[in-house]
Amino acid sequence: MTVSLFRTHALFCCLLLVWQQSFAQDYPIAISRQLFHDQVDKVQQRIQALDGRSDDQLLLAGNDSLNHLLTIAATKSIDSLQRQIELNKDASNNQKVAYLRGLAEAIQEFYTGFKKRRLRLGAFPAMINAWQQAYLRDTRQQSLAPMMDTCSYEVGKLLLDGISFMNNPYMEDAVRQNRIRLAYEQPAKAMEVLSYMPYAAFADSLIRVAMKYNPTSVYIFAQATETTLGKRIHQMEDTAIQLLCTLALRNDGQMYLPFYDDLLSGRITTAHIDSTLGDSLAYYRLLVKTAIGYAGRARMGDTASVWKPMRDMLHTKANQPFVNRINGLHNAGEAVRFKCLAGMSAADLYYLIVHSEQEIYTSSYMYAYRAIWLRMPVPSADSLLSMVQYDHYKKFIAMAANYNTLDHFLSKMSEARAHELMTSFVSDLDRGGDDDLEDAVDVANSYASIKNDTLRHMLLQQIRVIRAASTQATKARAATIYRLEDIILSSSEPGSDINLPDSLGIPPIYEVPYSSMLTDTGRVVVQVFFYDDFAVAGMFNGFLRSFNPKLWRISANPQWVVIRSLVGRPVFIYANKANTREDGTDERNQRALNSYLKSNNLQPTVTIHRGHSYTTRNTILQMSPLSKIVFLGSCGGYQLINEVLTNAPDAHIVASKQIGRTVINRPFVQLLTEKLRTGKNIQWTSFWSQLAKAAPYPGFEDYVPPQKNLGAILIKAYQNAVANSW
Repeated sequence: MTVSLFRTHALFCCLLLVWQQSFAQDYPIAISRQLFHDQVDKVQQRIQALDGRSDDQLLLAGNDSLNHLLTIAATKSIDSLQRQIELNKDASNNQKVAYLRGLAEAIQEFYTGFKKRRLRLGAFPAMINAWQQAYLRDTRQQSLAPMMDTCSYEVGKLLLDGISFMNNPYMEDAVRQNRIRLAYEQPAKAMEVLSYMPYAAFADSLIRVAMKYNPTSVYIFAQATETTLGKRIHQMEDTAIQLLCTLALRNDGQMYLPFYDDLLSGRITTAHIDSTLGDSLAYYRLLVKTAIGYAGRARMGDTASVWKPMRDMLHTKANQPFVNRINGLHNAGEAVRFKCLAGMSAADLYYLIVHSEQEIYTSSYMYAYRAIWLRMPVPSADSLLSMVQYDHYKKFIAMAANYNTLDHFLSKMSEARAHELMTSFVSDLDRGGDDDLEDAVDVANSYASIKNDTLRHMLLQQIRVIRAASTQATKARAATIYRLEDIILSSSEPGSDINLPDSLGIPPIYEVPYSSMLTDTGRVVVQVFFYDDFAVAGMFNGFLRSFNPKLWRISANPQWVVIRSLVGRPVFIYANKANTREDGTDERNQRALNSYLKSNNLQPTVTIHRGHSYTTRNTILQMSPLSKIVFLGSCGGYQLINEVLTNAPDAHIVASKQIGRTVINRPFVQLLTEKLRTGKNIQWTSFWSQLAKAAPYPGFEDYVPPQKNLGAILIKAYQNAVANSW
């Protein structure tokens, strides 16, 4: 009886499925094209499931109108295109197959672009509509070029890169028009566009556009004097372009490019620059002096055309040799280690700091920061910022916050000036491109570091004032950024009941469920990165001793160790062996371990870094993108949060703003692995309370738990908001 009922139920389900398919598809499909229709259906379902539900609705946006358009595009519009293609009596079988394949390709490419945050979700209805218009024009043998002026470059590229319209007789015109569209949308890429059409009548105009938005690109093409485009640049009768051509012909022209504006105006001569080229300090100080001049012009609304080359060169010359040298001598005494900074002024040290955010060690930063005040006649923060024309002042404030020196910096000015400065700090956060969140993230990170309650309240009120003045209709990006800043910063205030995941539509930040860390093999895999160094080798041995042999079993081979739980849930901890000598053994061991993990389908969901700050990036580059918890137990690991999220978007990050301390790192790892072994969720608030009791040492206050990592939260929230916007 049970079997009979089961068969009846199965037959009913099959009939229901057939009925549903026939209801949705009321036209015959040739067997030769069924596979290609199935491919379209597959990517269509993938798009529909972006909201986490496999249904006929796509509800990802924050407003009903957009959700309606998304749903129509992902369902009826795609179905209609399939029907049009299949029933087209004038198209051959091969043409129909090409159209169906191209439609599937376009949808898949959009899906990939959206997941990589290159395309906004709101562009999907526009893409489907543009594809339909292109299909209709192609069936009539009409050019697609006119369409390139009505859709974005990215949407146009999706249409033209696929197989559907590759045989259109006017394809070259469409591609050409789409490239012109790129120059219109992104003027900095004008020379890239022109490289495809150097004979175009409007080439001179595009070169002048590039001179305004990206003079370095003109310089690069001017170096290629034998090319058509290079010759055209050199033939232009324009004083500014001819000076650039002169620099391009020099072997060391890049060294002169940052001074281009002053060379053009006569404020400096090539002979003056020549005199500094053999002296790293003299050249660096000339860069600083010129940059300060450019900053003064910028404050008057006159932006130097070579701002980017200047900043790039300052970054290079601040780090090579100065920052790299003092970092490399981290084991030497101060007199030896910082000797190369002896000839630098307070302004020089200021620029050294702001141009080495990602490179400078915590100890190097602290020395340079202290030295600034010692080299000023009157150690005033106002005087320092005036001296550098407020250039990069937001970055200097952000780094001070990240290294817990912000309160000290603000104490060197009056309270009124501190309020004025910080008000400016939170202004204009929407400047820059869609992916430029640097200032906004700096504000979020800095807010948590401010101890002055009055100042915190003032900043939050200013953010709310700017938010109220920004509307979606007039300043959509500003409205989004300041809305997120308001919510995130308010959540950190005492007594706040704001639940950030619910308010921002982001994954949980207060907890990491144990189930989310399980791999396909039903175990939790942890990877620990150690590095060759006498101190780190000592950490490695202490790390092994910290595991109770009654609960854990340690096995090893020449390159790594495996620590496996004996009691409780299955947890496997893989750690490469460290060496006392810095001879590259660590890198070889890490590569071997990574290869083993990959070949055995062991994907770590927890990543732990144990080494100096200068090795942290190496860990980030190798870490599993599935990491749910990332612990950076090094000095200044907090500075690398954005890089971690680029490689592991769902990671909960724990890092220190200053010195990474073994007496804190080891209890963290012990507490974490014990919770994994017992199958418990990682609830960060209670976890942090337990850790505070286990590691009651100076420096604990510099460690930032994930739920208070406001910059990381802002990045996730903004990416989510942009992806779901129109």
